[in-house]
Amino acid sequence: MPSLKPWQPSRAEPWDKSRAAHLFNRAGFGGALDELTALTKRPVADAIAHFVRYDKIPDLDPAVPENAQALGLTPEQLRKLTPEQRQALQKKRNEGIQELKTWWVRRMAFTPRPLQEKLTLFWHGHFATSAEKVRNPHLMHKQNETLRQHATGNFRELVLAVCRDPAMCEYLDGNSNRSGKPNENFARELMELFTMGEGNYTEQDVKESARAFTGWGVRGEEFLFRPVQHDNGVKNFLGQHGNFDGGDIVRIIFEQPVTARFVCKKLWEFFAYENPEAEIVDGLAEIFRRADYELKPVLAVLFASQAFWSPKAVRAQVKSPVQLVVGSMRLLNAEIRPERAVVGSMRLMGQDLFYPPDVSGWKGGKDWINTSTLLVRQNFANAIVNGVLPQAPVQIKRRGPQLPRQVQTNAAVTRLLGNAQRLPPDKLVDALADALLNAPLADEQRRKLIGYAAESAKTGVVDLETADGLAKLKQITNLIMSSSAFQVC
Repeated sequence: MPSLKPWQPSRAEPWDKSRAAHLFNRAGFGGALDELTALTKRPVADAIAHFVRYDKIPDLDPAVPENAQALGLTPEQLRKLTPEQRQALQKKRNEGIQELKTWWVRRMAFTPRPLQEKLTLFWHGHFATSAEKVRNPHLMHKQNETLRQHATGNFRELVLAVCRDPAMCEYLDGNSNRSGKPNENFARELMELFTMGEGNYTEQDVKESARAFTGWGVRGEEFLFRPVQHDNGVKNFLGQHGNFDGGDIVRIIFEQPVTARFVCKKLWEFFAYENPEAEIVDGLAEIFRRADYELKPVLAVLFASQAFWSPKAVRAQVKSPVQLVVGSMRLLNAEIRPERAVVGSMRLMGQDLFYPPDVSGWKGGKDWINTSTLLVRQNFANAIVNGVLPQAPVQIKRRGPQLPRQVQTNAAVTRLLGNAQRLPPDKLVDALADALLNAPLADEQRRKLIGYAAESAKTGVVDLETADGLAKLKQITNLIMSSSAFQVC
């Protein structure tokens, strides 16, 4: 029976590179070989704390894209823009959204705080807000930073911050919510998708909550409370009565035990596996409530639990497009040029950052895979293997004439082998599988890849100092990264 009791390494289940990869994949986006090796030198508890207690690790400070910065114009000035100026402004804003996508991908790929970015992605899907309606990169960036700031903090404070978030106010029509004519969009999603889940409130609760949030809106690019638009009447919400405002609604929601269970179930499904046992959800929810909705205690227990390390969880999660793309970049310590191709591939795979499909976010799981998206995944594998440029170019010593430039760009792939230059076909295939999958290949696939590698092994080894040997190396890497085994973690 899956348990929240701490997992302990044993002779049968050692703390090794494959288990370090499991932690790195779930608490982040995967790690390179040297990162996994370094992690195994820490005790398991310290390794988990390294991810969860990231506050002591200096963060990246990437510059905000120019087109995503605040305009510095007042609402009055914006209203006076000519049609031509409005068109130019929106073109600039559209460009800013595209810049934000590549900005965030770089953050995820090279952050020293992988769990912070992984949770920022989780909250982006949980509090789903789309630039298709907001159409303002500065507001989308502000929301992204809010999610990052509260990523492992107090969930109640995060919800309150989202209630006042200008992008959310724009997305769920906060300015249309006024006394005498309440707009129920935000009030409904606050309970259904953000905190309690469907079936745990009534339609009357939605109406009363909407009344409490009247006057909460946005002016220009800042949150604004308009007292004259607020309904000061008595509201009846979840069995309590009073002249409530939005803050009171959040307080009452967090007094409901179902709130902790709803959020803990979503966290478990994101980090471990779908449809968790009731004992898992209830156990995490109890920890969550005892910790006054602080997230770190829940995450620490989740990652340390026997259930998280069980066969039901390990290599049982379909990689999201972000997990696949960012994980591949981290694995090879590589960037792809042009950067727009990276986010374009993710969009074609079904995950367009800052453009979730609807307010419920991305479904995930097996929905990531269909015949169309699988082809894009395979094409991406080919691109990153053959078009990669290392973040820090690695010089490989070679005897004889220098190889063509396009072959030298594959230094990141050769580093997967520890810069070995001559390997028997079976050793080459097994080493690549170990580096890319942290797991053995299926027998039939391994046999075929060894046979393919042996075609150029005239002396019993694949010589990576030759163009043919390097071509074989890249093709085998491509085939493994295109395989079904690489699509899960």
